Amino acid sequence: TRNYNIYLYGLPMKLKDESAILSPVVEKETMNGTEYYVLKVSYNPEVGIDIWRFFIHPESFQMEAYQFYKNEKDQKGEMIFLKGLTKVGSMKLPKERTWYDWPEMKLLGTDTVEKGELIPNR
Repeated sequence: TRNYNIYLYGLPMKLKDESAILSPVVEKETMNGTEYYVLKVSYNPEVGIDIWRFFIHPESFQMEAYQFYKNEKDQKGEMIFLKGLTKVGSMKLPKERTWYDWPEMKLLGTDTVEKGELIPNR
């Protein structure tokens, strides 16, 4: 759980990891009335099998949602919407993450960052 949350809160910086394989094509997709740039990322199999899609607002270039599949062929996974920002040290983190089962869009839960503090690496 710790590594998963570090990954999620480390986005989009984690996209620069050596094991990240970014699709050379940036797609455009409309969701909730907004057209987004969509970045598709996979990983070397020894790192993980998830396929990630990141929805970037075309004007602010802020990541507003992301989605992942365990198996891209069956299109089953989760969709996470981001809302607001909160500052922790010099970092800006999503204030709220709302999780949905995909493609059913069944609400799984909401995480809210109320406050945070930086903990040095150990």
